[in-house]
Amino acid sequence: MNIILKQWGINENCGKQITETAWEIGDKYVLKEYTDKKALDRNIKFINELKQNNIPVTHIISNENGTDFATESDKYYLLIERLKGKNAVTIREWDGMPFQMGKIIGELHKAFLKINIDDEIWENSLLDEMQGWIFDNFEKDHWNNIDRKQYEKTLSNLKKYYDVLPKQLIHRDVHFGNFLFSDGEFSGYIDFDLSQTNIRIFDVCYFLLGLLVEEENQMSTEEWFRIVKDTVAGYNSVMHLKREEYRTIPYVMQSIEVLFISYSLGVNDKEGLQSSKVLYNLILEREKDLIALHDI
Repeated sequence: MNIILKQWGINENCGKQITETAWEIGDKYVLKEYTDKKALDRNIKFINELKQNNIPVTHIISNENGTDFATESDKYYLLIERLKGKNAVTIREWDGMPFQMGKIIGELHKAFLKINIDDEIWENSLLDEMQGWIFDNFEKDHWNNIDRKQYEKTLSNLKKYYDVLPKQLIHRDVHFGNFLFSDGEFSGYIDFDLSQTNIRIFDVCYFLLGLLVEEENQMSTEEWFRIVKDTVAGYNSVMHLKREEYRTIPYVMQSIEVLFISYSLGVNDKEGLQSSKVLYNLILEREKDLIALHDI
């Protein structure tokens, strides 16, 4: 760590590990580690272009060689400024937060439209995943953890609308850990490591499903429905949703949980598997309610 920090002229031992690949450096900076050069280049590109479009993101600190990153033992390191604020803990922190979160996601998507897409951006398709590795994992598992007919119904419903769903650059990891707030006001976006092109409604659905995990045993389904309605309304106030996007929300949500079920099988994560199965069944049970909630 000290060898790496010296490339920025930081000599004191002031690093505190906060994740597997990130360290707090004093109270001003965060050091991030990468093993994938393309992921590093992508993150640098997003930060620089979003900053040019006045989107609140971090600032990259150049090292003493005048470059954006440092290398050490086949790894890459990025030193970034710590943004003002902290992560929200719950969607209930203040009145109107669900609508605000929808707007925040929408504003990021709006800014993403101004970024030039190139070969460094991962182009992905939720539909292709459903028809590819996700299906393959269930085949290997002999459909012991999901009903094949129900899976095929989810896939069929997603496929029905997929071609007309707007696709663009998305964050792909929308949860409170990647959004900062200061005194009740949004202060910045962080972590674009998983960003890709995909259906834009993925980010909204992913965030809303995550609330059911984060607020486990604290949120009723009825309260969650109200949050879904307000969050989608906030997003729609910035990025006008197509009718087909409203109608496909339950199928995208089902597909996301199916993705996590299949992934959990692949890595033998029993806890994650059970959690995703519970959420998948919940969305199946309330599918009609979700459709009716956004039937325009």
